[in-house]
Amino acid sequence: MNKNLQIPKKADIAIIVPRAYRGIEYKGVRNSIQAMINNTDYTCAICNPSSASVARNRNVGVHLAKKMGVRWIFMADDDMIFPPDTLTRLIAANKDIVSGLCTTRISPWIITGYKKLDNNRYRDISYEELNQDGLTEVDGVGGACVLIGENVFNKIPAPWFAMPPSWATPLLHSLQYQLAGGLNIDKTLSQNKVELPTEFSMDDSGVDGEDLYFCGLVKKFGYKIYLDAGLEVGHVGDWVYSIKDHLSYRGKDERERHTKKSIIITKDSAIRS
Repeated sequence: MNKNLQIPKKADIAIIVPRAYRGIEYKGVRNSIQAMINNTDYTCAICNPSSASVARNRNVGVHLAKKMGVRWIFMADDDMIFPPDTLTRLIAANKDIVSGLCTTRISPWIITGYKKLDNNRYRDISYEELNQDGLTEVDGVGGACVLIGENVFNKIPAPWFAMPPSWATPLLHSLQYQLAGGLNIDKTLSQNKVELPTEFSMDDSGVDGEDLYFCGLVKKFGYKIYLDAGLEVGHVGDWVYSIKDHLSYRGKDERERHTKKSIIITKDSAIRS
């Protein structure tokens, strides 16, 4: 086994794979993680805590990373295919929080970058809003391919990831909340003497996910979040989906709408004549 794959006492980068009772199942994913490690001169350690709560797994992974004194924490979902230059490119961006360009693996393969709406919810960012060769500041990203500076976790006390209460029934949410370590955000803010423009609560995430809850939290602490549209990441499903599938689907959708509109116009013209 490559020495970089063993968990050392000290490391520069912790690669956290927050699996839910499964290993890194896809050979292509394992190979892409190994290629990222081989492509950097930094010492890397893989942390893959396993439980039913992805939020808890992310929190546990960060605790393990902090014990190793890492400089960066890289969140890597276990069904993503990462380009070999992922780590070097994200580090070179020199941002506290920066994500690659990921999509969902379900049609229409939307981009997992988000802008916040006035009603405290999020909307998907469009491809045209992105700096397609570089960085775009966003309000939130998914946790599938995101590099976070260790300083972020030093400034904000644990736990950093939790499920918003809108995610499920109160009973199930209570379980998720406890698995994540419990979260008293008011106490966290009071202890750190953080002055916020508005009060922050569990509901402020506005979405159903521990990754976007994290984004809402760090934004309140003054951090900016960036998405690198030049770093295209694959998402394993029936095949490896990417931004190309999103753009292809959208083109098909637009073509269909145009075709239907043309048919209606042609039919109306025939009736009028």
